[in-house]
Order: sequence, then C-alpha cells, then structure tokens
Amino acid sequence: MICILGNPIANRGDPIRIAEEMAMIDCISRGRLNAGFVRGVPYEVFGANTNPTTTLERLWEGVDLCVKAWTTTSGPFNFEGKFTHRRAVNLWPRPFQTPHPPVWVTGSSDIESVRKAASKGTSSPPSCNRTGR
Repeated sequence: MICILGNPIANRGDPIRIAEEMAMIDCISRGRLNAGFVRGVPYEVFGANTNPTTTLERLWEGVDLCVKAWTTTSGPFNFEGKFTHRRAVNLWPRPFQTPHPPVWVTGSSDIESVRKAASKGTSSPPSCNRTGR
C-alpha cells in the first residue's frame, strides 16, 4: 500500500494535475494508492502565493474536483468552482481502483470541517498486513 497523506491541494495551482499524478501512482502500483489531502502549513501559503483565509475552501473544492475527475467516465465535463474553472476536464490516466482510490483528508477541531468530512462519506481504513504481502 502507498499512502500519500500530505498532498497540500489547497496550495497547489491545479487540482487536475494532482488528480492525474495520483491516478498515475495508482496505475503504476496496480491499485495500492491511498490519496491523502491536507490544507497545508503557513510557510507553504507564502510560497504558493495563496490567501491563507481561503485554504479550507480550496481544500474541499480541490478534493471534490479530484474525485469527480476520477469517477467521471462518460467523457469531458465542465467544472466551475470558486477557485478552479475548467471547460473540459478529461483525466488521463484513469485510476486503477474503481470508482477511485481511498481518500483521506486531514481533520481539525473546527466543527464545520468535521461535518464536511462526514458528509463526504466514510469508509473503513485499509487493513494492515504486517508480513508485507
């Protein structure tokens, strides 16, 4: 299993690029990816030239766009978010796992963030095989 638990989607410019990178890792690993997204830390905000007050909104919009890109198989789709505007999203490569790799998002003590994470659905964590098989 490959766990990427620190992809700062709120501070990177293009969520589609992130979705493609994660799909490529999922394909190369033959479905062993767990994709994790984080808001990021303050020093990343400066380097990315993003507004620190919008990172939570950017995180959720990016996660929604990645999941939609991974799961849409009927052809290109439009995405009009607050921070990302794309006319024709057509992800390549497609993820190996269907409908998409497991998604992990960092939490906080903010009750709205907890509600948002819970509204996205839950899944049981992957089993750990200590023998490495």
